[in-house]
Amino acid sequence: MPFDHPVTAPAHEQVLVHGASDVERRFMAAVYRWMTLGLGLTALVAYTVASSETLLVMLLGNRLVFFGLIIGELALVVWISAAVQRLSAAGAGGLFLLYSALNGATLSVVLIAYTGASVTLAFVTAAGVFGAMSLYGTVTRRDLTSWGSFLFMGLIGVV
Repeated sequence: MPFDHPVTAPAHEQVLVHGASDVERRFMAAVYRWMTLGLGLTALVAYTVASSETLLVMLLGNRLVFFGLIIGELALVVWISAAVQRLSAAGAGGLFLLYSALNGATLSVVLIAYTGASVTLAFVTAAGVFGAMSLYGTVTRRDLTSWGSFLFMGLIGVV
């Protein structure tokens, strides 16, 4: 019978181990939901700006506006990073969505500079790599932190 074998850990530790994996799963699901929402908002804003002649003239017709958006986007990242421990969950979420919208406005220029096919190919490639790495990390339960420096150097090489 399965109950004949001695238990190697106390029951309260077994529950914590099971609960930790459930908490991790819920946390990662929430991270994926937020990233999907952020990417969706970025794409929507980029498409809206690229489709609107008025917004394009405002964005590209005045360098101050364009560079102001880029500087504002970078300043927002620095500010969020510095204040992350003091922000409420709602405040952090709102700032993340603001960042996503600013990112969409500045990236809308990419939709004008390149063909739809090349932007779609880049998106599908990036999404595929992200999905494959996520699946690999989830299925194998391996910590991929050690890959960080290698992948960062690859990013620097590509840029």
